[in-house]
Amino acid sequence: MTHTATPTLDDVLGGVLPGRIHLITGLPGSGKAAACLHFLKSAALRRDRPVLLTRDRGADLRSIALYVGVDLHGLVRDRRVTLIRY
Repeated sequence: MTHTATPTLDDVLGGVLPGRIHLITGLPGSGKAAACLHFLKSAALRRDRPVLLTRDRGADLRSIALYVGVDLHGLVRDRRVTLIRY
């Protein structure tokens, strides 16, 4: 198991399995994007290649990333994270 850097997920799940797809769902405003950003940051620091598939607007995602202290622009620019918006 790998820790996600998201304490609530780690407490409930004990971490996640490397190499697997993980889907986070919930109501609007429930913290899905913030949890995913922490997860991405943790994975990028381990030199994994995480991908975020999102419907969030770019400006909203950047704002959440700034709020939770994740340099999303830098992670994407350095190709440490792949961001796919649909």
